[in-house]
Amino acid sequence: QEANPKSAALYRQTLKSIPQIISMYALDVTPAELKPIIDNEFRKYSQVKDPQVLDVLVYKGKQELEETLLMFKTKSHVFRYINPDMKKQPEKHSTFLERFFAGTA
Repeated sequence: QEANPKSAALYRQTLKSIPQIISMYALDVTPAELKPIIDNEFRKYSQVKDPQVLDVLVYKGKQELEETLLMFKTKSHVFRYINPDMKKQPEKHSTFLERFFAGTA
């Protein structure tokens, strides 16, 4: 398969940025663990052939990378790419708060 030159350039730029992202966000992963995740993100759209759609996808990808490198994201935002199954856990109230809201505290 022939890759779109713009998406191939974004892919290379993203791979080159992996060590910097790991360092900036103090992630407990190796570059070798992130590469398949990035590969998967690009492969998701490998069937797209429409040039206009590809341009939009490349633009969004560049924007995501830039925001990540400028630290507009928190560690949890970046970690969601690594572990997409991560769901926000509902906060458990302390027993004091439960009693307080029940009117027994």
